[in-house]
Amino acid sequence: MIVGGRLAVDERIDDLVGGRIVRIAMSGPAEGVAKRLSAVDGVGAVHRVENADGAAFDLELDEPREITGELYALAVAEGWPLTELAVQRRSLEDVFREVSRVEGGAA
Repeated sequence: MIVGGRLAVDERIDDLVGGRIVRIAMSGPAEGVAKRLSAVDGVGAVHRVENADGAAFDLELDEPREITGELYALAVAEGWPLTELAVQRRSLEDVFREVSRVEGGAA
């Protein structure tokens, strides 16, 4: 990605747009759910957010990878009904805006 005539980012598109945030909501004790989610391999941080059903969690992954199967298995093993599971992806436009802002350009 070139910003202001300079190479600003040299990465694969898949690495730029996402897979690093996973939103999950399941019925269970919020503190216990957060603790179990933070113990999943590759999860760097767990943030509680509100959704239509109450509480959900945004998981920041250390690196983009397929983790939804693991999270589903955790919900089943704990007996927590899963109500939401989605990988959040950024658009290339969002990435360009972020890079432009960091590089001091206007997007």
